Amino acid sequence: MESTKTTEKRNLIENEAEYIVRYVKGFEVFSARDEAAIDEILAMMNNAHAAIDRIEESHQKRIVLMREMAETISAMEDDHKQFASKHKKAAVD
Repeated sequence: MESTKTTEKRNLIENEAEYIVRYVKGFEVFSARDEAAIDEILAMMNNAHAAIDRIEESHQKRIVLMREMAETISAMEDDHKQFASKHKKAAVD
């Protein structure tokens, strides 16, 4: 079900995350501005983490709703079959 574009985007996200880790590991602090730069990167990462948490929460809600919808549709189909079966018997009698 996953498209090629989704796979490519997944790989790009992984590459970007690896780049950030490599950059931060090699970043040397020489001044207050450098310290501020690290603080800025951390703030961006915290914001990204919070956004990912919101996305995951929404994703889990969609999974639950899709499951409930599938169960409801299945129950409706069963009810329809039972209804049709009863009326076929009544029409035959």
